[in-house]
Amino acid sequence: MNDLTPTTLIKFESDKTKPPTATNPVEKWFKSDKKSRTLAIKAKCSECMGCTVDHREVGFIESIRACSSSGCPLHQVRPYRA
Repeated sequence: MNDLTPTTLIKFESDKTKPPTATNPVEKWFKSDKKSRTLAIKAKCSECMGCTVDHREVGFIESIRACSSSGCPLHQVRPYRA
């Protein structure tokens, strides 16, 4: 019997990738000693898509790529564009 609920799938997907500390731009910003514009923009866009210091939103990179907030000052410089 397959007991993969949406919560289990999210956990499984997270476990397959790097740990959230390595891929969460918001957490990386707050823990970094070396702040940069690039890191700040990644953190802000990730935060806008639901990431927090303690949570990495599943699919946040795709959400940033598909961002349609053309009124946002960071829209033209957002990360992860194709």
